[in-house]
Amino acid sequence: MADQNIEINKVAIEYIPSIREMALEVFPQTYQNLLTYEQIDYMLKMMYSVESLENQFNSGCQFYIIYDQNIQIGYGSTQIENEIATLHKLYLMGNTQKKGLGRTLLHHLENEALAQGANQMQLFVKRDNVAKNFYEKVGYSVIMEVDKAIGNGYYMNDYLMGKKLG
Repeated sequence: MADQNIEINKVAIEYIPSIREMALEVFPQTYQNLLTYEQIDYMLKMMYSVESLENQFNSGCQFYIIYDQNIQIGYGSTQIENEIATLHKLYLMGNTQKKGLGRTLLHHLENEALAQGANQMQLFVKRDNVAKNFYEKVGYSVIMEVDKAIGNGYYMNDYLMGKKLG
């Protein structure tokens, strides 16, 4: 369960090295049983290169890092457009999962989005990812199935999920 040693901070572009460090560890762990090594490597380069992360910051993505006793344990990012916040990233380091911290980070991101005028949060989750169950438990529901080509012959086979905020 989350406790008083947890802190969540919105971070600036200077935190790209911290985000990359966590992503290079947690992303392969998260998807090792869902994607091939080659696709994981491709997606890491596509979404977590310095250039890609700079583009995400510069296009309005807001990044947050969650800390436990001043140690970074995860990150999230959102982007708001037309009163809809899109959750792009929500990851916790493997040894910190299943302790309520994902819920804590997600609620923080929802509250930030609500304060910035969003009335709905949406996200994409891989259809065979157990994270879908987590999102359903915290009030998200499937809106539709989405298959999106991401290059190199790879596809994202996701659910678009959503939740009203406020």
